[in-house]
Amino acid sequence: HTTTESTTEEQDQPKTLQSTWNIPELKKETTRLSLRCLKKITKANARLQKVTEAVEELRTNPDVTQEQLESCPDVTSHERELDALRLRLQKLNHLEETLSTDENIKSGRAVILPPDVAEIVLELQVNDAPPKRNVPNKK
Repeated sequence: HTTTESTTEEQDQPKTLQSTWNIPELKKETTRLSLRCLKKITKANARLQKVTEAVEELRTNPDVTQEQLESCPDVTSHERELDALRLRLQKLNHLEETLSTDENIKSGRAVILPPDVAEIVLELQVNDAPPKRNVPNKK
């Protein structure tokens, strides 16, 4: 093993409560994930509204067939999806606020987070680096 190989292997290892974190990158990634989550909530909300309207239309239609009722969309699963996204956004916002205001978290590139903060980061699967992008080769 050369030192370069072991460093790469360490970076590929999953993070733990004792891992060091790049705080500026962690903050950026938390913000990026919050924005993505907000976008997903907007889309999930639109889907839920559409499904709710379809169900209401079926419910108030006196000529509805049994087949139409059986193919009725599942409002509950859409509500659960929306609730899960809202909870995730709430946790991401809390994490973002904690990273910015907690005096125990020093801004640096190799910081061990307090256990409660590290648990949230690990639970939400927030990384301290942006995701790797596949850049297509230009010919």
